[in-house]
Amino acid sequence: MSSTSQEVKLKNLRTARILWLFLGFFGGHKIYLNRISSALVYMILTSWTLIYLAVYLGLPTLIIVLTMWIIDGVKLKKMVEVENELIINYEE
Repeated sequence: MSSTSQEVKLKNLRTARILWLFLGFFGGHKIYLNRISSALVYMILTSWTLIYLAVYLGLPTLIIVLTMWIIDGVKLKKMVEVENELIINYEE
């Protein structure tokens, strides 16, 4: 076996991390690393969790929570600045 054919089989850590970050809940990184059985476990558990959230909490509630989470992410810097100003002004 030549070294070229061995290089083709190597997996990139950066790629695995990116897949974990964006598709980790669905087992994307496990599929990339050829661990199909554990990837299926990820997929099944994530699917059950999403179905549970949609059924028992209600999809509108989930949408509201996600919207609030996104808005907080956008406003986070300003919220920290305001809180820091309150702390500084309170100490004076």
